[in-house]
Amino acid sequence: MIMTRYCSLLVLCCLLAAASPAKSQTFEAGFMAGTTFYLGDMQPYDTPADLFKNPRYAGGVFGRYNLSQHISLRANIIYARIAGENVGPYEMPADYESFQTWLAEFSVVAEVNFLPYIAGDMDKRATPFIYGGTGTMFFNEPYTGENKLRPKDIIPQKIILGLGARYNFSRKITVGLDWGMRRTSDELDGVFNIGVNEAYGIPEDRDWYSFLGMTVSYRFKDRSGAHCPPH
Repeated sequence: MIMTRYCSLLVLCCLLAAASPAKSQTFEAGFMAGTTFYLGDMQPYDTPADLFKNPRYAGGVFGRYNLSQHISLRANIIYARIAGENVGPYEMPADYESFQTWLAEFSVVAEVNFLPYIAGDMDKRATPFIYGGTGTMFFNEPYTGENKLRPKDIIPQKIILGLGARYNFSRKITVGLDWGMRRTSDELDGVFNIGVNEAYGIPEDRDWYSFLGMTVSYRFKDRSGAHCPPH
């Protein structure tokens, strides 16, 4: 229910922002670096601290097209590692104590700025934002103990939700913070319904992973109408 309301709000904001002047249209490309976290059968959510257990490294590149002062479209390619330990309440084999794997994400999200913002404009230089979208991911087989549970696979990300903030460091460089959650299938951690007599975990309880990190982008295209300050 919360996710449905979040997505409805995001769509409404996008429709309202579509009427904003086109002078703020710009294109940026950049990179991101940070950490990833896992939630699922092995590490279910119980307290907010569970969102940040067993961090692993992540990095990627992205392109952002700013449609207006309030709406942007962003495409991401992210490489990440994720890991988890068996602290969940679900029944599993005794040797399923932990897992780790890597994944590659390809996604597209829509960003909605809370404040009027133009990339490169030193007057409208900062804003918090929310975003939502979807994508797909390619992941390597998880190792749980000494077991290879699943071959390499490609699965869709059911939904991506996140928030962040960005700041024009200069006319060309923008820095930002990003935190987003990805809902996937129930197969990411290798704990899933294997067969009639070997059902581990909860199939309806989908696996999640999140990215938390910094972004740096370079502005290529300027239709902002903003002028450099006199020297």
